[in-house]
Amino acid sequence: MLIFDNYDEIRELTQHLPDAGYGFSVLSQPEPSYELDLDSFKAMFTDWGSSGEPGRKTGWMP
Repeated sequence: MLIFDNYDEIRELTQHLPDAGYGFSVLSQPEPSYELDLDSFKAMFTDWGSSGEPGRKTGWMP
């Protein structure tokens, strides 16, 4: 999974990234006052899934 903060910078690559085996997301930079919402991040990572070795998968991912 690749993470970018500006869609315009990758617009021309979006059709090629999945063909090369990559998923991608575009996330904005957090505001300085942002407080981490761990449950929100866990939900996002669970949605993305795990493609690594099953034995290395974190315990909170289904």
